Amino acid sequence: MMLSQKIAGILAVLLLTGVLIALQFPDFLASRKGMVVEPYGDGFKAYMSPIYHAGYDSTLSHFGGMHYPYGDHLVMSDPQPILANGLKLFFEPGDQLVRIGITWTHYLMLLSIMGSALFLFLLFRELGLPSWYSVWIAAGLSFLAPMVARMAYHFGLAQPAAVPVVLYLLLRFHQNRRWATSLAAGLSVLLFSLFHLHYFGLLAMAISLFFLLEFLRDISWRNLASLAGHYGVQAMLPLVFLLAWLYGGERVADRSAQPWGFIHYRAKLDGIFASLDQPHFRFADHWLTPFRSLDGEAMNYIGLVAAGGFFVLLWRIVRMRAKAPLIPDTIPNRVFLTHLFWAGSILLVFSLGFPFIIPGMERLLKYLGPLQQFRALGRFSWLFFFTSNIVAFAWAWHTWSNKKWVMPVLALVLSLEAFFFIRHRDLRLDLVPGLKEDMSLTQRAFLNPNDYQASLAIPFFHLGSENFWLEPEGFIQQQAIVLAMRTGIPMMNAMMSRSSPSQTYNLLQLVTEPYRKPAVLEDLPSQKPLLLLRDEARFAGQAPRWEHFADTASGMEWVYAKERLKVFTLPLSFFEKSLDQRRKSVLAEMTAEGLAERNGYLISDSLASVAHNTWDETSSETRYQGKGGFTGVMKNANTVFEGPVSGAADGQRLTFSIWMFLREDLRPRTDLLLEELDPESNAPIQQMAAQAHSWATVFDPNGWALLEIPFTQTKANSIIRATFQNKAMGNAPLYLDELLIRPESVHVYRRQDGFFWKDNRFYPEN
Repeated sequence: MMLSQKIAGILAVLLLTGVLIALQFPDFLASRKGMVVEPYGDGFKAYMSPIYHAGYDSTLSHFGGMHYPYGDHLVMSDPQPILANGLKLFFEPGDQLVRIGITWTHYLMLLSIMGSALFLFLLFRELGLPSWYSVWIAAGLSFLAPMVARMAYHFGLAQPAAVPVVLYLLLRFHQNRRWATSLAAGLSVLLFSLFHLHYFGLLAMAISLFFLLEFLRDISWRNLASLAGHYGVQAMLPLVFLLAWLYGGERVADRSAQPWGFIHYRAKLDGIFASLDQPHFRFADHWLTPFRSLDGEAMNYIGLVAAGGFFVLLWRIVRMRAKAPLIPDTIPNRVFLTHLFWAGSILLVFSLGFPFIIPGMERLLKYLGPLQQFRALGRFSWLFFFTSNIVAFAWAWHTWSNKKWVMPVLALVLSLEAFFFIRHRDLRLDLVPGLKEDMSLTQRAFLNPNDYQASLAIPFFHLGSENFWLEPEGFIQQQAIVLAMRTGIPMMNAMMSRSSPSQTYNLLQLVTEPYRKPAVLEDLPSQKPLLLLRDEARFAGQAPRWEHFADTASGMEWVYAKERLKVFTLPLSFFEKSLDQRRKSVLAEMTAEGLAERNGYLISDSLASVAHNTWDETSSETRYQGKGGFTGVMKNANTVFEGPVSGAADGQRLTFSIWMFLREDLRPRTDLLLEELDPESNAPIQQMAAQAHSWATVFDPNGWALLEIPFTQTKANSIIRATFQNKAMGNAPLYLDELLIRPESVHVYRRQDGFFWKDNRFYPEN
């Protein structure tokens, strides 16, 4: 009888969840060609990675579709490795693979909602809740889960089943310590880690806290020995597999040790206990007190029932002065529920950023080691979503089951909140024309994809090094990604995770102002040309940043144009030719009439004043040019210039430039504060704060980059102060050289030590 009730409940929860999915996601199920959830940004990139890997990569671990010629490990491209390799093993390359890959990306998210409901139902039944109630709240929680919000852009994270599966197996393990249960838990951790590596961090910490609480119940060598073996299977076995896979083959030596955002992307209490998705909180926001705007990582709403249950249990602890059990003995599996309460609460505190957000405690970050790679702390509150709801609904049922009206009310509240939550998400599918068209771009342009080794999209975008951020602009990103998916032409652009800063530095030399021969040219595996994709609307609007890619005299050949897209063949000789033309252009400017000579400089405006500091009199083991350079300590506030710019006029536009050594992790994230101060009171008139990578305009392969910052001096006699600081690098040395401040419209030239010089750029004489 019990078995038949369980089977009936399983069928009921699957049927209910399936019907709700069909009502909410009919276009997902229709799977029409060219239709995607997110046609730009992270979402569209998440389609490309598994499809490209399945169709064109030669191994199961390397992803070569972006960051060409280097590529990276499959995990770092965020492609849902289990999907990517599943497609690779069972499907052939081609347009059919593109459609199948998109379809299965959608299906896996929908199946995970059903899987979440199924395992929550099984868990609630083990906790003694009736089938009808378990079915209802399991479905509601699965649609309210914070992972569902990731269906818009982070598909690998859109796996709400991950936590319920592991919690159910932990309950079964708590009831009976069987090796089969531990093996199932370990395989589940590995499975969801292969959707997204962040699940390993979340699930491993949940298991670790559970085992710690199990040990604290019975502190003995016997209990420790029993738990240690099972912990090894559940948490360490998947870790060993992942490490062996990640580091067993190719290795990137210089991934960022401290990815940006560890403290920034944290949960917030108002995002946990309130949500503007819900009409009652929108009412409060409008009529009572305004809610602050939060980023996506901070918004992980748990629901009114969970919030109410959590605070009631906290009050019970205070009222009973922790002398009575948190969960009464009359409630089945009360010890397990107690474990869930404390494990979820501990991870909630961690997800809020404690203790690292306490002033002075950020220095503890360096002791976290690899845990820093899970930089989005807010995601650790996902455990609290499930534990708080499981504890609240189980505790409420067993406490108030004699009050028959309470349970339907709680279930109704959950259902309404899940409805408003899912309806507030824009998960409609959009058409990507390049995926629906019968011919790919290369076919329309009569190009053979095998004739090109990679594509280069301008405006250039590159994300993932945690040191440089060149954000993608929707149209050109979509064009490059569609081209890669349909033809196998990899991208030199990238949207990845933890990619090599030094490799990124090499790629930036290729697209920024011609200055030296780009180091990446030595790393290319062939002499085939590149395919340049140029967004004409953005290309013109961002001049002169990419102006050298308008010079067809350097060997570019136009091959195709449609609306705002222009496509060119870009031979590798283009880069040396454009550099040679830049050198000749500067030499011609230096010999032109009209330049005023002053103190060894040639200036395009005889009345203009400039400030130049070479630091040649200061000894430095690392310098860019001349005999010396500036050396400081990164954690300190290093003031490199403080004084007036003589001859400046009120409201004059100036350009501040300085060379900085950047080719090392964290250096591009050095803070630069540029201030204008009142000459009498020394009070700030204006401030401009940014990180070094934002202003890097010229790259030398030797690791130095020219930071160039335009600003307006409001008062002619004001003081300009420039300060560099990078607390994250501690006592590491700061290297700077060759500071120049000039009027923005004025050009400065000179010859020095075998170089001819323009606006702080050094071109060799030969």
